[in-house]
Amino acid sequence: MVQTKHGARIKVVFEGKVIGALQQVSGQEDHGQQAIYQISELTPMEIVSLRFSGTFNYSKVVIAKQRIKDLQHAERENKTVQQITREILTREGFTIVLEDKFDNTVIQSISGCKLGSLSFTVSEGTLMSQNGSGQFGVPMITP
Repeated sequence: MVQTKHGARIKVVFEGKVIGALQQVSGQEDHGQQAIYQISELTPMEIVSLRFSGTFNYSKVVIAKQRIKDLQHAERENKTVQQITREILTREGFTIVLEDKFDNTVIQSISGCKLGSLSFTVSEGTLMSQNGSGQFGVPMITP
């Protein structure tokens, strides 16, 4: 039987709490691999991974101001909501969780995400459009 997913909610999670959402996200993993040969052999004995890197592109990130305020504990008490948000998204890292919008099962989870760039477009009479890219340091997990 073929299993169909009905679309996804894309959540931004930090310290186990949902702090926002993305409208669209796409990711790519790259596993650099090297063939290992024995002396005088023509075919590789094994192929090993040398490194891992991951990138993602997103559009329309929305962060809930009240959820960020809830994170203002001891080491962050003198910082503004904007400063805390910038630190989480660019330095500390967050997790992107894709869920089926009807039964809330996790479709995919991307950990160790950090935003790298942001572009936006503003036109009179229309909504502002935000797009950007980032990196993640942990391979994508599909349950």
